[in-house]
Amino acid sequence: MKSALQWGYRLAVLVLCCSFTLHAYVAVRLAPLAIILFVLGLGFVGIRAFSIELPLLRWRSAQALIALVLLASAHELLGAGDRIETERTSVAFVGATILTEETAESEIPNGTILIDADGKIAAVGPSSEIDVSSVSRTIDASGKFILPGLINAHDHLMMFGERHPDEPADFSGYAVEGGAASIGERLLHTYVGRLLILSLMGRNAERELRSGVTTARQLATVGFLDVVLRDRIGRGDRIGPRILAAGQPISITGGHGHQIATVIDGPIAARRAVRIAARERVDAIKITSTGGVADSLRVGEAGELQMTPDEIEAVVEEAHRKGLLVTAHAESTEGVLEALRAGVDNIEHGAPLTPEAVQLFLKNPRSLRGFSSFHPTLSVLAGGMVPEAADSQSSAVAAMNANAEIIRDGLIQGYRDALSGGVLVGVGTDSGVVRHDAVWKEMEYFVRWGDVSRAKAIHMATHDTAMSIGIQNDVGTLEVGKSGDLLVLSADPREDLSVFDAPEFVVAQGVIFPASH
Repeated sequence: MKSALQWGYRLAVLVLCCSFTLHAYVAVRLAPLAIILFVLGLGFVGIRAFSIELPLLRWRSAQALIALVLLASAHELLGAGDRIETERTSVAFVGATILTEETAESEIPNGTILIDADGKIAAVGPSSEIDVSSVSRTIDASGKFILPGLINAHDHLMMFGERHPDEPADFSGYAVEGGAASIGERLLHTYVGRLLILSLMGRNAERELRSGVTTARQLATVGFLDVVLRDRIGRGDRIGPRILAAGQPISITGGHGHQIATVIDGPIAARRAVRIAARERVDAIKITSTGGVADSLRVGEAGELQMTPDEIEAVVEEAHRKGLLVTAHAESTEGVLEALRAGVDNIEHGAPLTPEAVQLFLKNPRSLRGFSSFHPTLSVLAGGMVPEAADSQSSAVAAMNANAEIIRDGLIQGYRDALSGGVLVGVGTDSGVVRHDAVWKEMEYFVRWGDVSRAKAIHMATHDTAMSIGIQNDVGTLEVGKSGDLLVLSADPREDLSVFDAPEFVVAQGVIFPASH
């Protein structure tokens, strides 16, 4: 009995210490009280505490219990994060050039925008017409440019996202095979794994917000942790953009993303998966109807048809009954077409489009709103591939990189086909695969490969993306009654998009955050 308690205690201390250290490594910030409790806990561990005695009322046993309580408390406190004080007061930005984005040409020179204490836009227009005498805070924005906050319709906060979109891709980091892959997948679903993922998501959420993203839609998160993060940000426990959570994706057995997905085989299981997601309070449904690059094992798997039409239709019908939009990972012409025929509302990634696909984007009787939209995620492969990647000795890495080369050309052509056909195109960067703080680069790629103006690209990143994911009543334009989500830039982004790389201020629901530089 005594020996079992001793070893159980030692194991508990070891697990808590390792978990706390890993958690601290990925956390967006370290709670000072958590650090103090952790240090005190280590102090109580000591050498003598390891020689635990019975009965439990003896001092060395008490030391052991105190140490465990302190370490566990530090662990939980770090997991909860620091509560962020976000006191809202009315604020007015005066004297700026305001790009309202109601159209790509909408502009108010020497304008004022007033945000009330509830975080809503109370007035926007020429400075001469807006009274700011009763506003709590007035900010002189002369010479600045104000426009709606950016929206990322395809985000993965649970991934590190260290590669800049301009850098060439190399998928060797995704090729974890055999026993290591099995252990990694199991760790994702443990308590410690969930805690670490939440910390990483919190860090990445703050990075995105300070870079100018005020709304981010999560399209694949283990264990519905994006719902947890969404609620924490809503309560003010974390700094981050407005989160739209799709929870776990829906995949078939062995399909793309099955490692973190709700796995289905057949229409009945597909309906059940949607019902589970709805019960978890998701904001959208994500399916992986074709193969993908990051977990492909052979050349040609990315874009390969995986879900059957019956399975896709079952997901879509059940989701639409609950008022949820469905978005589909689809990386082949046939995959896009099957998803659209079933009534999918958004296509992620894409491929060259047939005339039938274009027509279904424009008028889709089975979609929730009568049309479908497209997020080409150009950022994920904009930099091409690392030249030496093809020489990898790993067959899995070679397959992923070869598939990425194939898919890249399809993404660009699909984007061009969508533009020429008048399809609604929005910004989704697949951040997590690429950096979380470079969402603005997608606009640059819109210009480069679509021959659109910078003003049009900005409109696509704000108004059009909000429309695409169904939040146009709240964000996407600067209009009275909408959320006070905006960016303050030092120069005109219609002349140089790189000004987005260093915003002066980011305002999310009326709260002003200094930008990250």
